[in-house]
Amino acid sequence: MSYLRIIERAFRILKSNVRSAFETTPPEEQQELRDFEEELKREYERERRRSDQSRKERRETAGDGGKKTARDYYAVLGLTPGATMAEVSKAYRDVISKYHPDKTTNLGPELQELAAQKSREINEAYQWIKEHQST
Repeated sequence: MSYLRIIERAFRILKSNVRSAFETTPPEEQQELRDFEEELKREYERERRRSDQSRKERRETAGDGGKKTARDYYAVLGLTPGATMAEVSKAYRDVISKYHPDKTTNLGPELQELAAQKSREINEAYQWIKEHQST
Protein backbone atom coordinates (compact mmCIF):
# COMPACT_ATOMS: atom_id res chain seq x y z
CA MET A 1 0.00 0.00 0.00
CA SER A 2 1.39 3.38 -1.00
CA TYR A 3 2.02 6.16 1.49
CA LEU A 4 -0.73 8.27 -0.07
CA ARG A 5 -3.23 5.42 0.25
CA ILE A 6 -2.34 5.11 3.93
CA ILE A 7 -2.86 8.86 4.35
CA GLU A 8 -6.20 8.64 2.49
CA ARG A 9 -7.39 5.81 4.70
CA ALA A 10 -6.26 7.59 7.89
CA PHE A 11 -7.98 10.77 6.71
CA ARG A 12 -11.28 8.96 6.13
CA ILE A 13 -11.11 7.30 9.56
CA LEU A 14 -10.22 10.52 11.36
CA LYS A 15 -12.87 12.50 9.51
CA SER A 16 -15.49 9.92 10.44
CA ASN A 17 -14.39 10.02 14.08
CA VAL A 18 -14.45 13.82 14.12
CA ARG A 19 -17.98 13.85 12.75
CA SER A 20 -19.09 11.30 15.34
CA ALA A 21 -17.43 13.28 18.12
CA PHE A 22 -19.03 16.49 16.87
CA GLU A 23 -22.49 15.16 17.67
CA THR A 24 -21.59 14.51 21.30
CA THR A 25 -19.34 17.52 21.91
CA PRO A 26 -20.59 20.57 23.79
CA PRO A 27 -21.11 23.61 21.54
CA GLU A 28 -18.18 25.52 23.08
CA GLU A 29 -15.78 22.76 21.97
CA GLN A 30 -17.20 22.20 18.49
CA GLN A 31 -15.06 24.94 16.92
CA GLU A 32 -11.95 23.04 17.99
CA LEU A 33 -13.23 19.99 16.13
CA ARG A 34 -13.96 22.10 13.04
CA ASP A 35 -10.42 23.48 13.19
CA PHE A 36 -9.03 19.95 13.52
CA GLU A 37 -11.05 18.78 10.51
CA GLU A 38 -9.77 21.73 8.45
CA GLU A 39 -6.18 20.92 9.44
CA LEU A 40 -6.78 17.30 8.37
CA LYS A 41 -7.95 18.53 4.96
CA ARG A 42 -4.91 20.78 4.57
CA GLU A 43 -2.53 17.99 5.56
CA TYR A 44 -4.20 15.57 3.18
CA GLU A 45 -3.91 18.09 0.33
CA ARG A 46 -0.22 18.67 1.10
CA GLU A 47 0.46 14.93 1.01
CA ARG A 48 -1.51 14.49 -2.20
CA ARG A 49 0.40 17.33 -3.90
CA ARG A 50 3.70 15.93 -2.61
CA SER A 51 2.79 12.50 -3.97
CA ASP A 52 1.68 13.92 -7.33
CA GLN A 53 4.90 15.93 -7.62
CA SER A 54 7.00 12.89 -6.74
CA ARG A 55 5.17 10.78 -9.33
CA LYS A 56 5.66 13.51 -11.94
CA GLU A 57 9.38 13.76 -11.17
CA ARG A 58 9.80 10.00 -11.45
CA ARG A 59 8.14 10.02 -14.87
CA GLU A 60 10.26 12.93 -16.07
CA THR A 61 13.49 11.33 -14.91
CA ALA A 62 12.48 8.08 -16.55
CA GLY A 63 12.65 9.91 -19.87
CA ASP A 64 9.27 8.73 -21.06
CA GLY A 65 7.79 12.24 -21.12
CA GLY A 66 4.98 11.22 -18.78
CA LYS A 67 3.70 8.43 -21.03
CA LYS A 68 1.99 5.73 -19.01
CA THR A 69 3.17 2.16 -19.20
CA ALA A 70 1.20 -1.05 -18.79
CA ARG A 71 2.63 -1.29 -15.26
CA ASP A 72 1.15 2.16 -14.45
CA TYR A 73 -2.34 1.14 -15.58
CA TYR A 74 -2.24 -2.12 -13.64
CA ALA A 75 -0.89 -0.31 -10.56
CA VAL A 76 -3.96 1.95 -10.52
CA LEU A 77 -6.00 -1.18 -9.90
CA GLY A 78 -3.45 -2.58 -7.47
CA LEU A 79 -2.35 -5.34 -9.86
CA THR A 80 0.70 -6.43 -11.81
CA PRO A 81 0.74 -6.83 -15.62
CA GLY A 82 0.33 -10.62 -15.42
CA ALA A 83 -3.19 -10.40 -13.94
CA THR A 84 -6.05 -12.25 -15.63
CA MET A 85 -9.08 -10.40 -16.95
CA ALA A 86 -11.16 -11.85 -14.10
CA GLU A 87 -8.68 -10.42 -11.58
CA VAL A 88 -8.72 -7.09 -13.40
CA SER A 89 -12.53 -6.95 -13.35
CA LYS A 90 -12.70 -7.78 -9.64
CA ALA A 91 -9.98 -5.25 -8.78
CA TYR A 92 -11.77 -2.61 -10.87
CA ARG A 93 -15.07 -3.16 -9.05
CA ASP A 94 -13.34 -3.04 -5.66
CA VAL A 95 -11.35 0.12 -6.40
CA ILE A 96 -14.08 2.06 -8.22
CA SER A 97 -16.52 1.38 -5.38
CA LYS A 98 -14.26 3.37 -3.05
CA TYR A 99 -14.09 6.46 -5.27
CA HIS A 100 -17.42 6.47 -7.09
CA PRO A 101 -19.02 9.95 -6.98
CA ASP A 102 -22.18 8.54 -5.39
CA LYS A 103 -20.12 7.35 -2.42
CA THR A 104 -18.49 10.73 -1.81
CA THR A 105 -21.54 13.00 -1.63
CA ASN A 106 -21.10 13.42 2.14
CA LEU A 107 -17.52 14.72 1.74
CA GLY A 108 -16.48 18.28 1.06
CA PRO A 109 -16.16 19.61 -2.50
CA GLU A 110 -12.37 19.23 -2.50
CA LEU A 111 -12.55 15.56 -1.63
CA GLN A 112 -15.40 15.01 -4.08
CA GLU A 113 -13.20 16.44 -6.85
CA LEU A 114 -10.30 14.21 -5.79
CA ALA A 115 -12.60 11.20 -5.87
CA ALA A 116 -13.86 12.20 -9.33
CA GLN A 117 -10.27 12.49 -10.60
CA LYS A 118 -9.41 9.11 -9.11
CA SER A 119 -12.54 7.59 -10.71
CA ARG A 120 -11.47 8.93 -14.11
CA GLU A 121 -7.98 7.49 -13.60
CA ILE A 122 -9.43 4.11 -12.60
CA ASN A 123 -11.77 4.04 -15.60
CA GLU A 124 -8.94 5.02 -17.95
CA ALA A 125 -6.76 2.21 -16.59
CA TYR A 126 -9.57 -0.35 -16.85
CA GLN A 127 -10.39 0.64 -20.44
CA TRP A 128 -6.71 0.51 -21.43
CA ILE A 129 -6.26 -2.95 -19.90
CA LYS A 130 -9.45 -4.27 -21.56
CA GLU A 131 -8.34 -2.99 -24.96
CA HIS A 132 -4.79 -4.31 -24.66
CA GLN A 133 -5.50 -7.66 -23.00
CA SER A 134 -8.09 -8.75 -25.53
CA THR A 135 -5.69 -8.24 -28.45
